[in-house]
Amino acid sequence: MIDLREFVEKDIESITNYANNFNVSRYMASRMPYPYTNEDAKWWIETGSKQQGLNLAIDLEGKCIGVVGVQFGENEYYYSAEIGYWIAEDHWGKGIGTAKCQPTCRIFVI
Repeated sequence: MIDLREFVEKDIESITNYANNFNVSRYMASRMPYPYTNEDAKWWIETGSKQQGLNLAIDLEGKCIGVVGVQFGENEYYYSAEIGYWIAEDHWGKGIGTAKCQPTCRIFVI
């Protein structure tokens, strides 16, 4: 079962493993480093995920296989938001992004 949840310390290893993949990182914003290290994952879980909008782990059977996030607009962009996600390459093509991002988007539609 796929679920969205808060990050936990045990996610460091899986986030590092999955995010340190050029095929994943090449589609991400430049603010996501590559190569991706344990220190990057630790910073993300402890600090970054809390500073940059709403970010949740995409969980498959207790293991983080990706991230979905919403960054809210500011100033004249107050009524907008940017949603993004990444999923481990092993899980591409299974509809996980669509299944988890569409309900998240509906929350923000007025």
